[in-house]
Amino acid sequence: INNTADESLWRPVQAHCVKLGPRFKFLNFPKIAGFKAGALTAAMPHVAPDAEVLAVLDADYVVDPKWLRDLAPAFADPKVAMVQAPQ
Repeated sequence: INNTADESLWRPVQAHCVKLGPRFKFLNFPKIAGFKAGALTAAMPHVAPDAEVLAVLDADYVVDPKWLRDLAPAFADPKVAMVQAPQ
């Protein structure tokens, strides 16, 4: 989800999402109310109905290349609905 008007910042990310294929969505909401919660609410209709895991990162996050692979197995436990990790 992008909310900056500076195309030089978001166009490369959009292009990369296109290369990754249809399961990756780039959403451009330059003026969205509600800060992060508003952006996530606006994005939910764009999530694939068969998605089992939804990952949320902020623009300033730097994650290990294996971070999602390491966290996703926690969802095998039916009691787990959310997993959060430090950046």
